[in-house]
Amino acid sequence: MNYRLLRYADILLMAAEVKNQLGKDDEARKYLNQVRSRVNLADVTASGNDLKEAIRLERRLELAFEGNRLYDIRRWTDSNGKKVVCNLFGPNGTWVKYNTETSTDEFETTNLIEPQNEGYDFKENRDELFPIPNTEIVQSNGSLVQNPGY
Repeated sequence: MNYRLLRYADILLMAAEVKNQLGKDDEARKYLNQVRSRVNLADVTASGNDLKEAIRLERRLELAFEGNRLYDIRRWTDSNGKKVVCNLFGPNGTWVKYNTETSTDEFETTNLIEPQNEGYDFKENRDELFPIPNTEIVQSNGSLVQNPGY
């Protein structure tokens, strides 16, 4: 069986992120543009923070529906020093506010199957991390402690 755990595009975009963080924007652009060129998209010429945002957008679009987005927004930090997930979720999160106050998408505003305020219960300083399963804590004989808030 040939199970694909990581796509090559994911690896290239991770490498682009690393190179951008290290200030090696030429190399970061090379990796990013390698992903874009296979679908005939124009090369990105940005650098610095604009390049970082371009890489993040490319990850969002390239890896859509592959289950990576939540992990990305949990590990990324915004320019205000907070994790991206903290700026999106919670009572004042931009994603929650969009869904509950701003959206004019008829499907979003009339869909009663799922709550419009999904993400409202997010708690900063707790929900950035996942809980450690209790079985792992017990088996560690006290060397592991539960993440704060759980």
